[in-house]
Amino acid sequence: MAGVLALALALALAASAAEAVEPISVHGSTTFNSRLIEPHRGLIEQRSGQRLDIIPSKSIHGLTALLEGRARLAMISSSLDGEIAHLKAKRPDLPIDRLVGFEIARTRVAFVLHPSNPVRRMSLDQVAAVLRGGVTGWGELGGPDLPITVVTVQPGGGVPTTVRGQLLGGKAFTAPRIVEVEAPRHVVQVTRQLEGAIGLTQLGLARAAPLPELQLEGRIEQELNLVALGEPAADLRAVIEAARAVAAEHLR
Repeated sequence: MAGVLALALALALAASAAEAVEPISVHGSTTFNSRLIEPHRGLIEQRSGQRLDIIPSKSIHGLTALLEGRARLAMISSSLDGEIAHLKAKRPDLPIDRLVGFEIARTRVAFVLHPSNPVRRMSLDQVAAVLRGGVTGWGELGGPDLPITVVTVQPGGGVPTTVRGQLLGGKAFTAPRIVEVEAPRHVVQVTRQLEGAIGLTQLGLARAAPLPELQLEGRIEQELNLVALGEPAADLRAVIEAARAVAAEHLR
C-alpha cells in the first residue's frame, strides 16, 4: 500500500512539475500557424518537451514582439532578409541585427480569382507585369474587359513580402488598383466579391475558399521560418528541431 501511495505521489509531482514549466511564447505568421502549428501542435510539444503559447498575427508583428521581449520565438512565412528590410524602415530602434532565422519548411503561394474570371494560366512574367502596373486589364490576358484589382494583405505579411522578393526584386506593388486588407482571410473574401480581382494568399486559405486558383508557369514559395533573438537556448532549440521533424513528415 505504501508503495502504491509513493508511486501516486511521484506521478502527481511529475505532472505538477510539467505544468509549472513556463510555456514558450511564439508570435507571428498565420500561414506558419495554419500550415504547421494548428494541425500538429500536440506532436511538436510532445517531441520538444515544451508547451507553446501561440499568438498568430503577421510575420512583421511576430518579429516586433520578439524584438520587444513579448515573445521568445517569431514565426514568419517569408525570408528573414525580406522582413528585416521592412523592419529597418519601420523600427530602426530595435536590435534587428540580433535576429537569427531557422528554416522549417516551404509552402506555395496561391493566386485566386473571382469565380466569373475564365483566365486560368499566367506566366510569372505576366504576374510581375500585373503587380508593376504594366498590365492593367484582364482583356490583355485573354479574359473579360475588366480592370485588374490586386488584393493582398498590408505590407509586413509573409505572402506579399515573398512575392515582392521573388518577382519584383523586393520593390513595392505599383498596380493602379490595389486593395490592402488587414487579415489573410479577408483576401479571399474580397476576391470572392470583386469582379476583376486577383488575390495573393496562403495555399491553405485558397484550398478552403474555394476559389479558382491561377495556374502559374513557375512557382513562388514561402519560407516558413522560426526566428530567435540571438543563439537560441536549449528549450527553443528543442522546439525548432521538433518543428522541422514534424514538417518533414507531414507537410507536402
